[in-house]
Amino acid sequence: MFPTSPLLKQLFVTIGFIWVLPLSILAWICLYLLKIMGQVNNVVVDQSDCSFIWLIQENSFLHKISKGWFGCTLGNNLVLVEDTYEIGKGSKFLHEKIHLKQYYIFGVFFLLVYICNSAWLYCFNKDKHCYYDNFLEVWARKEAGQKVEIPKSEWKDGPNDRNPWF
Repeated sequence: MFPTSPLLKQLFVTIGFIWVLPLSILAWICLYLLKIMGQVNNVVVDQSDCSFIWLIQENSFLHKISKGWFGCTLGNNLVLVEDTYEIGKGSKFLHEKIHLKQYYIFGVFFLLVYICNSAWLYCFNKDKHCYYDNFLEVWARKEAGQKVEIPKSEWKDGPNDRNPWF
């Protein structure tokens, strides 16, 4: 997932942390407001990769409006549903850690890259899903040991729904 040499890993994490810092600061502000509102139960700091793990209550409004997702990554913040959280365990947790690595690579451009790839798939590849076939999601599923190719028959909202956000 990260470079194997401790020195290279530390360099990668340090540069990545700085590279994604503007997005991380915005996320910290929003997530802290959610914590004040009682939507976040706990925050865990993973010093191995300078990530913050925010545990969202399963019955929170954020979880309810998100169609039952497991989590998401915003800068160096992993936002996870509390009942599924086990640090360092499970392919879903690892999937989010891969997104953290992607943020450290693409920095402040991560969201732009993600959105552009999804828009490209939606507009120009009618047989592709803008989430399941997004190359960043495919990359994360592959490195996390999850099923990489998601056929139309397994799309969450059916084979004709190519956009899970609307």
